Amino acid sequence: MKLKIQALGIVMLLFGSPIIHFFRDFAGILPKSALIMPIFSVVFFGMIFVNFDSFKKLYKPNFNISALAWLFLGYSIYLAIMSEYTRKPAIEAFNYSFLVIYFFLICGVHRRVATVIIPIIILVTLADNLALLYAFIRNPFTQLGQRAIISDAGWGEGAGNPSLYSFMAFTGIIASIIYFKTASVLWKIIAIANTVTSVAVILMTLIRVTMFAGVLCVFVFLFFNMKSFLKKSKIGAWYNYGFSKNNFILFSLFLGAVIVFLFVINPKVLNSLLVYVENSSRTLTHVIDTILQKSENKGAIDPSAANRLSTFKYASEMLTNEPLRMIYGFGYRFLYVDIPLMQVFLEEGIIGLIIILMFHYFIIKNVFSAMQIADNQWILLLSYYYMLLLLTSFTRGEPYDPYFWNYFLTIARFLKPEDMILNPTPKRELLSEASN
Repeated sequence: MKLKIQALGIVMLLFGSPIIHFFRDFAGILPKSALIMPIFSVVFFGMIFVNFDSFKKLYKPNFNISALAWLFLGYSIYLAIMSEYTRKPAIEAFNYSFLVIYFFLICGVHRRVATVIIPIIILVTLADNLALLYAFIRNPFTQLGQRAIISDAGWGEGAGNPSLYSFMAFTGIIASIIYFKTASVLWKIIAIANTVTSVAVILMTLIRVTMFAGVLCVFVFLFFNMKSFLKKSKIGAWYNYGFSKNNFILFSLFLGAVIVFLFVINPKVLNSLLVYVENSSRTLTHVIDTILQKSENKGAIDPSAANRLSTFKYASEMLTNEPLRMIYGFGYRFLYVDIPLMQVFLEEGIIGLIIILMFHYFIIKNVFSAMQIADNQWILLLSYYYMLLLLTSFTRGEPYDPYFWNYFLTIARFLKPEDMILNPTPKRELLSEASN
């Protein structure tokens, strides 16, 4: 029971914030205060710490990944202290303290948490999805094709944080697919429902990086598992990934029910989804045209991508004009570029850039090993979710965001070669040794 409470604490810290936003910003059950998230964070910390006996022995994280993570964070803290551009030192101190405490707490969690955490992730991400869908339907100002949001500043255009819900939906899809093979019939129904609602949320939030990450995950999965499909019979290969006869029947019944609902009972929902599919396709096309600078029509230019391109060019020019700054950078929080790796280069110079690139290199090395040999569903989820984090590092956000570093530190703690296999066999042990 204590292990499940620890798992729930970790899941709520990583994936539960949309629910809190829903109860605070839409339902009005929680006070609209900036202190709400820190208060709930303390509660979730307490849930992780509930098994006090486990903290008598701290478990070793992945040394290379965790060492580089703290080297980068430590260097960033040093630059934050020295920089004249650090505008909110109290918030910076709180964020980094939060990361230190979180990493210490998860180092006291046994790897057996992997046996209970995936169903909790499915339930929490399903609750995230339903919260957004409910708020969107109940919002009297909703317009067809509008980006789905839950805002703490009203329902005006551009308000809210749809990325949060899109990322959680992405997690829900991965968790549901991973868990489907070993789940009971009830859990398979829940997993299918979570997958369907997650796809709807991703379409409705219109976050391009999530869509690209989904395509990347499919490509990586096929790359590492194509040999298995070719060696086995077609039926055997599909059965190995959970598509047994009973699962196929269950999925077909659920899909049939969805089709009846969309085409017969409530076709307006289908029309709405088609509008979002069209908007998503148009948005992706505009992004590609903007990056390749193919379009001369201002209406076909994606403003977000165009803004990042202009900021990237500006940052590049500044580094070119002052080449010595390439070594040590312009200073912490000098310029928000909205491209994390470029911002590291601009603010921390080549020193910070080398550290963060080495950090990603060791994660990718372990992620690819996990995708080939792991039967640990928790590690598999972290590995595929990292595909989204990797794309995000090149496309949006800032490199010091504690939201992303929560995931990076979780990866540093649990993504270890010796923990990838929960149920070892001679063949898996041989593959594990070869990957090391």
